[in-house]
Amino acid sequence: MMATLLIRNGSQRICRLSYQRRNLLFYSRSKSANEREIPSLSLKHKTYTWSPRCFSSISKNNESPDKQKKEESNETVLTRSDAVWNVPNTLTMARIVATPFVGYLIYCDYYEYAIASFFVAGFMDWLDGYLARKLNQMSVFGSFLDPLADKVFVGTTLLALCVKGLVPWQLGLLIIGRDVVLVGGSFYVRHKTKPLGASFFATSKEAGITAVEASTISKFNTLAQFGLIWFTLTSSAWGLPPSEYLPALWLTIGGTTFASGYDYYRRSNYKNIFNTKKTG
Repeated sequence: MMATLLIRNGSQRICRLSYQRRNLLFYSRSKSANEREIPSLSLKHKTYTWSPRCFSSISKNNESPDKQKKEESNETVLTRSDAVWNVPNTLTMARIVATPFVGYLIYCDYYEYAIASFFVAGFMDWLDGYLARKLNQMSVFGSFLDPLADKVFVGTTLLALCVKGLVPWQLGLLIIGRDVVLVGGSFYVRHKTKPLGASFFATSKEAGITAVEASTISKFNTLAQFGLIWFTLTSSAWGLPPSEYLPALWLTIGGTTFASGYDYYRRSNYKNIFNTKKTG
């Protein structure tokens, strides 16, 4: 019986080695002469682990070329298109159109409804960004439209809060004035840098348009401004937070508004733009 086990184990080992050798020979014949000179466990920067079923790759990059091409074809590449009307941009436009309604609710002291509208607007803001990435509908026009919708919402609601005496006029004018200067400055830059023959509102790269990328301080400032509106509404509706804590929030947001405005000025390099002639 011992002899039978030894013969069986020996046969299995010989069969396994023969199978591995046959797979290795087939693999080496499918490669070029330069690759056959490389040791069998390292073929052109590809590392393989030995197993009874020939070679198995230890990383995704070492898969067969056909499989890599198939996976690459299934991957979605996010690019910015020149499209104007798509699902995310339509949601953003709807947010702009609905903004005056929120200001009207604040003016009429319907703070609970204004809070609900604020929540819906925030959800729509998240949704249009999510759909733009999910549906691969990121566009140059959308990169301009989304921050514009934020500015319209902040300016309209802050104006209503200032009229009701819930936010100081000085802070409201600082925030609204900054946004007006930024929008007006972007139109001036477009006027100075627009190629000859291109439409003023064209969104293609050939028309000299590039996507707008907000800085970190600008994103933080926008978030802080939304926080100001939110806490002012909740304080007016439910007394949370208490009104005596709001002045500290006003000072903080005044500082972030000034800092973000200066950051835009520093990155835009207006001194060179003033002396720029139209290209064409």
